[in-house]
Amino acid sequence: MNIYCIFFFFFKQKTAYEMLRSLVGSEMCIRDRYQRRVRGATSPAMRLAQSCLLLLTAACVLAATTPMQTQNYYVPMRVEPDEFSTTLDHLDKLMQFAKDNKMSQNTQMWIRTASQKVRETLVNVDKEQAEERASKEIEEKKKKENPGPTAFTVVAGHSPDFTQQIGVKRLKGRGASQSRVKKYVADKLPGLLKAGKVDLSKPFIVSAGEAAVSDLQHKFTALKLLENKQARVRYLSPVKAKEKRSFDKQAEPGQPELEYQFITTEKYLVNCFNLRAKPDFRRMGGTQTEHCEMALPVSMVDPNMTDFQLRPTASLAGFAALEKQRAAFAGRAKQLEHLVPEGMSLESSLRQEASNQFVFGPSGSGEQLRTETESFVDGLVHGKKRWFLMSPEHFNRLRKEAQEVLEPASAFIFFEQQLEELIEDYDLGSEIPYFDVNQLPGDVIYIPGGMIMTSLSYQDSFSYKQKVITQEGGLGAIINSKFWDPQSGEVPRGFKYAVCRDLSVAAAGQQLGVQVHPQQAGMIEQVFGQFFPGIEQKNLMIIQILAECAPALNAGITGTYCLSLIHI
Repeated sequence: MNIYCIFFFFFKQKTAYEMLRSLVGSEMCIRDRYQRRVRGATSPAMRLAQSCLLLLTAACVLAATTPMQTQNYYVPMRVEPDEFSTTLDHLDKLMQFAKDNKMSQNTQMWIRTASQKVRETLVNVDKEQAEERASKEIEEKKKKENPGPTAFTVVAGHSPDFTQQIGVKRLKGRGASQSRVKKYVADKLPGLLKAGKVDLSKPFIVSAGEAAVSDLQHKFTALKLLENKQARVRYLSPVKAKEKRSFDKQAEPGQPELEYQFITTEKYLVNCFNLRAKPDFRRMGGTQTEHCEMALPVSMVDPNMTDFQLRPTASLAGFAALEKQRAAFAGRAKQLEHLVPEGMSLESSLRQEASNQFVFGPSGSGEQLRTETESFVDGLVHGKKRWFLMSPEHFNRLRKEAQEVLEPASAFIFFEQQLEELIEDYDLGSEIPYFDVNQLPGDVIYIPGGMIMTSLSYQDSFSYKQKVITQEGGLGAIINSKFWDPQSGEVPRGFKYAVCRDLSVAAAGQQLGVQVHPQQAGMIEQVFGQFFPGIEQKNLMIIQILAECAPALNAGITGTYCLSLIHI
């Protein structure tokens, strides 16, 4: 009896086949319907070859005893992540072996399919990895282009790094319950200013007024301030700060500049921002930090920003044109230090008169109610502030009626203890108007010259402050007011011209066309001796005048007293 073995192989790809993205393992199942398993193979490719030979043998036996039937086989193959290249190499060799030995097309198709699936897996993995790398590159690029907000400080947590985490815990409360200050939209304000439709005698705020706030946040942090080894902070101790608080703006005779210490940024951060402070010695915002609001001239922090302007109010920033030359003059002033009182840093003193400054302080910091002669804008970069403002006439009325409550105190004490009582018992807000507003990062607030004001930092804060020009006569008039301003009544600031030219107050008034009452002139001249007890104090004042006039003359500013001052 002749036996004929006819083989029909139908290879079907299992639908559950998958190549895992992580390459933890890939499996192609090739098993018979009777769940027979082949054991003892030493590698994926060898296991495949042995499975094939066993299946052929089993088929021959079946053909000899029973009628042949079509069978579907699923041969299992599992490939570990580190075996893909080896398995592919074995499959290629197996394919070559099948061709050399003229194996059936079905056998070669099965080997070819297995090789193709392994190659597809490798290609897909490479593609996914390339897409993942491209996605990360795009994300990194987006972060660089728009890095998002960055905090000025990082308050130490449960496991702090006291050399890196600097800051004071924020104050409780949300500040002003409602805004009492007019708000403007940033892109509309320049046009309104140009058209003269903005009342510059009152404060206003521009919400999200500085578009570059995100860039500024990344550029200026407490740690980067710590890296500045050249800058010196004009610092007053808590005791001195408390002693100097007064509603009387008249300067005291003597050498008030020498009461300040010019300390490094590192020492300032230790004193006020808990740098390297252990848990039991960390300052809390409020009475422990109320004296810590300080300012640094922009030229000391970033010389490239000396002419930077806050965009919504750029049309008012006439001082910006002088700042580079003012900074250059201050940089050369060290050569003149032997002419001024001993122990004074002349360069630091001159830079303090810059028209633009960075103002910063921890949570709870802020000085007393006070006034500044010149108008300014303040753009908040980090933190949160609350501003309180009043016109001088309304403040004088409140001071007269509430003198038992309204005492010179820090911003923290004013907002925490005095303000509520003033509102409830002295008609503040109902009969006596005031301005009250919160300032957030990106907000730009405008403060008119002469306005009574104070601000409290609810979080560690950092802002850019810039003097602006709003009065008639422009920049020339403002420069003149620093040398001769009898109406202010401030001594010696309002009468420096007379001291510099070695004239009597009356003679200086006649020369400048501004008459001074003889009795007032006599009293002022008697006080001069207390402010200028020696030649060094007078030299300091003359150098300060030169620091104002040299940039103005170089910039071609007209209408100033500078030519008269230097023409001896």
